[in-house]
Amino acid sequence: MKKILLTVSIGLLGTIAASAQSYEILHDTMIKTTLGTPGLDPTNEAIYFHDSVKNVTATDLENVKWRIIESNLPLGWYIFTFCDNVFCRSTAEVNNHLNNANQIETFAPIAPGTSALLEPSVVVPQSADDGTGIIKVRVFTDSHTDTAVFIINKTPVGINQVKMNDSRVSLFPNPSMGQDLNVFINKELGAKSIAIYNVLGAQVAQQSITREVSNVATAHLANGHYLVKVLDQNGLVITTRKWVK
Repeated sequence: MKKILLTVSIGLLGTIAASAQSYEILHDTMIKTTLGTPGLDPTNEAIYFHDSVKNVTATDLENVKWRIIESNLPLGWYIFTFCDNVFCRSTAEVNNHLNNANQIETFAPIAPGTSALLEPSVVVPQSADDGTGIIKVRVFTDSHTDTAVFIINKTPVGINQVKMNDSRVSLFPNPSMGQDLNVFINKELGAKSIAIYNVLGAQVAQQSITREVSNVATAHLANGHYLVKVLDQNGLVITTRKWVK
């Protein structure tokens, strides 16, 4: 009887050991707030999250993997880098990761009591949409799974005077269908200029306003999604519209 109990006890201890948590994420949720940046120097302007995965066992921890399971960023925002303890991935490499549903990254072995980087950075230009961006990263082994969540809130620099559905500002044609952009702006708004930004937050066109309907040459722009900002005499945003070329 004692032998049977001893065998059962050893079996239970083995099961507990096998299912024990082998790592922990330093911050399961991180939140940052920004007004946005000019978008000219992403290395210095990006918002960096400093998170890590710690080995809580007494031996080297191998085959810990991770994958971005959600990247929900407003128009104009983008992941600039994503670093683990192997290397820092560029924007293009992160996009390849996101576009390949089967791509899984693996940490280099993590020594006992040490941590591996889990650090995304995000560029949030001032010219891009306001709102909340969320990145979720699943970290997993054969026996344990956890998730790190990175959140950025972008608040407006100024207050838009005109809502998105206000008929006093309109773009046409939209989509462009190969034609230049026409922008109607009611003169009572006191708009002085129009600025167009690509999805990376770079300004690609600007034009002064002298009449209610302005024609903006867009033949030089690549097909894609853009933000059109209507500005007052002080350069503050009156309203923003989305436009597709």
